[in-house]
Amino acid sequence: MLASGGGQQVRTGLVVEREVESYNVTVRHIDADGANPATYATTINSVGGQGTRTELPYRANGTVVQRLPKGSYQLDSLVFAEDNEVGFFVQPVLEVNKNVAVTLDSRKAKPLTVKAPDPAAKLVTSIVGYSDDAAGGNSWSTNGVPPIRTAALGPASDTMRAQFNGVWKTPGKNADYRLAFHRKGSFFTGLNRTVTRAEVAEVKLGFGASVTGAKGQVHITPLDEDGRNIGIGEPQEQSLPLATTHYLNTAGVRWSWRAAQLNARSEVRMVHTKEEVTYRPGSSHTLKFNTGVVGPDLGAGSPYQQGAERMGDSILAMVPLFSDGTGNLGASAVTRGFTRLESGGRILAEGPATEWLSTEVPATSAAYRLTVEASRSAADTSTSTKVAGVWTFTSARPASGTTARLPLSTVRLAPALSLRGTAPAGGTLTVPLKLSGPAAATGQVSTLTVKVSFDGGRTWKPLTVTTAATGARSVSVKHPATAKAVSFLVDLKDKGGNTTRETITNAYRLAP
Repeated sequence: MLASGGGQQVRTGLVVEREVESYNVTVRHIDADGANPATYATTINSVGGQGTRTELPYRANGTVVQRLPKGSYQLDSLVFAEDNEVGFFVQPVLEVNKNVAVTLDSRKAKPLTVKAPDPAAKLVTSIVGYSDDAAGGNSWSTNGVPPIRTAALGPASDTMRAQFNGVWKTPGKNADYRLAFHRKGSFFTGLNRTVTRAEVAEVKLGFGASVTGAKGQVHITPLDEDGRNIGIGEPQEQSLPLATTHYLNTAGVRWSWRAAQLNARSEVRMVHTKEEVTYRPGSSHTLKFNTGVVGPDLGAGSPYQQGAERMGDSILAMVPLFSDGTGNLGASAVTRGFTRLESGGRILAEGPATEWLSTEVPATSAAYRLTVEASRSAADTSTSTKVAGVWTFTSARPASGTTARLPLSTVRLAPALSLRGTAPAGGTLTVPLKLSGPAAATGQVSTLTVKVSFDGGRTWKPLTVTTAATGARSVSVKHPATAKAVSFLVDLKDKGGNTTRETITNAYRLAP
């Protein structure tokens, strides 16, 4: 624009911003009583990695008009009535290429009505939710009061996964029912199921502790066929040792377990896990956590969670020392300890006992010695109070671009002990020996010896390793009537010349 006056000219710039192609999205909220809702939480999320999340403002009349750029979106909403009854809506595909109207009518949503095999069992906690790789997820938990209603809106989406899970307990019984249901492509529009006893698996759980006053939490998590879960209710702290029975539904569900021992401040001191178990309907199982003998076990967990490997001239190693006697991968707080890698009498690297150790090594073939050692507090445990492992092996640079697993083996000691980690004094106990690593293959053991100590490792007595026709190995331990604890020293050599030495102090206690 050009103006003149007094011989001066003034120029004024004019800028016009053009709105990107956009449309109105009108969302009407109606609560379970057919009224305008007391409140609601509604979001519209962009699909396809745009990262835009729009939270709709509250309107007393329940209707919001939101202008959005043209694109693909996902909508989810929680609509609350005056009594807090919830309507949970998910529309995984919302195409905004014209003005769009969506009505979230809680009267049309359906309740989640699931009955456990025992008619007397009552819902104590549940959670329903979804995850969507394209646009995020949401969930809502409840104990059944007030009820929750759910509804799936719009077309299906390949990236959408939904789950409802809960815990039902029968008053006065030391058992519960854990039931989970999954959907792909869309959310639930209610759920009406009565689960029968033939559809569930029975799991008798024992969670041990060797000190008085210990507390624990057991996380029992249902997973879909892709290993996904939307969350579970936070388990309560319970006194240890603990023995309970759980009934788990089996159709399309896998279950993972996490047993954590806590101190008086609710801090986790040790954890044992069991991953993605598939149970058959009508089957029965016994599952124990945190029972002896606790020690190293390369058969626990996955190869990515422990062991040693080499890529190029780099070695990466970690061997957890506190997996339990039934083969569940374990971790524990320690008072002191270390991991050390040596070669030719020289220390190449050293670090904490509970962390991965990484170091560069020479390309040529060389002999190595890996030592991992750790001690635990008497406040946490009276068993496996000190565990040490020493492995020797030879390694050279592997082929370019490949990762070589290093030839470490372990021997797990697996006697039947009480949940307090005890065996009878004066009695005789069979201790099965469970091998993992290269030495576990048929014909690969060169030598295997086991020694026992009843004085904390000051003196050792050799035991006879017996091998059954099935190949199962074990030792038999005669307990002196006056002894208080049992320690073990295990030496293993495989046909490749690789060796293992395990020392487990106070592996288990002896009870009168």
